[in-house]
Amino acid sequence: MQLENPIVKNAQEFLNLDDLADPKFWSSVSDTMSKTVPLAVVLPSGRHKDSKSGHLALISDALYTYEIVLEIEKLARLGGLNGVNVESMLDIDYYESYMEAKKESRVSIVDSPSSIVNANLLLLATADINVVSEILLDQCKSIETYHIGYEKPYHSCVILGGKNRTYTDRSSSNVGVLGIYRIPWTKENRIAMFCGGIFAPGTLAASVLLIKYLRGQEKGNNMYRKDIPLRIVKADLKTYRHSDLMDPEQCQPPHKLQNIDMNVQLVE
Repeated sequence: MQLENPIVKNAQEFLNLDDLADPKFWSSVSDTMSKTVPLAVVLPSGRHKDSKSGHLALISDALYTYEIVLEIEKLARLGGLNGVNVESMLDIDYYESYMEAKKESRVSIVDSPSSIVNANLLLLATADINVVSEILLDQCKSIETYHIGYEKPYHSCVILGGKNRTYTDRSSSNVGVLGIYRIPWTKENRIAMFCGGIFAPGTLAASVLLIKYLRGQEKGNNMYRKDIPLRIVKADLKTYRHSDLMDPEQCQPPHKLQNIDMNVQLVE
């Protein structure tokens, strides 16, 4: 049984990235009892059986989450709320709560206000390594509705742009996607902020772009699809002057991990 909210099923077009800097927007996705913004920060583990990527879940995916939560906290208080009620977890932990709520509700949507799956979402990393990202993109019919973003199968990590441009790990290894969606498995008005990239720098670029939207430093939806709240962004890798970086092949297991320059480049 698929959890689905019929109220917001066809309402993705009413979201705009500019809304993220509006305190009233955060009031609209808050919990009326506690007067807080419930927020689940879901990090990738790469441990779920549906994870198909060969790359690792990296600690760098958690960079900038502190700054993101602080910005939401400020906006919530400007909107007259008591701030943010945040809980961070791995995707496999959220998945456990999700499946339990699905089992217990016996209805089409989650109706327990206290359930973590009734919170807003900050989803980090792509659907090939974060199983909750896969659930969200599937249930929101992201590529079918927006016609841009991550294509299926997700393990290929291919991004379709607004003018049918294709971004891949070979041509665009530091490109990421920032998108916002209404969560379809809760009866509450809740949103998901998705930051996922082709390799770690792309995810970081999407997180930095999210911070810029929360601060009102960036405006507009997709460059070519003005009604779609999804941006494609490219990271500039940071130049280290005082640190000698180990060759990726010497890391155990081999991987490339490097921070990015905060001046990320908007692709579209």
